[in-house]
Amino acid sequence: FLGVEAAWVNFGKFDGVITSAGGSTRVGYDAKTGTAALTGRIPIGSITTLYAKTGYMYWSTDVTLTGTATDPHFEAGTDHGHDVFFGAGLRFNFGKLSVLGEWERYKLSDVDINVVSAGVRVTL
Repeated sequence: FLGVEAAWVNFGKFDGVITSAGGSTRVGYDAKTGTAALTGRIPIGSITTLYAKTGYMYWSTDVTLTGTATDPHFEAGTDHGHDVFFGAGLRFNFGKLSVLGEWERYKLSDVDINVVSAGVRVTL
């Protein structure tokens, strides 16, 4: 069984501190992406469905640096790009109600983001 999916993902803001011989720097990282994917699902038993997805994403990041330390992984400013992403999940179907768990992997430039989520789906 095949399908299509579109999504907008706001990864939120991440803050951290880089410490080196040159001092310390606070790093702020904000990331968002829009995605389009092909999905495939295989029923396993009477209520369980295994599914996978792969697709294309357009991402945008904003990085802020405040301090004196440097790190080759971070540059202040806005960046954007296009990349492939993928994921997999397991869904338990109870009539029009489904409970699901999912893992997705995104790569935004040199930053890898893994997302694990759980949800409830209602089919109308």
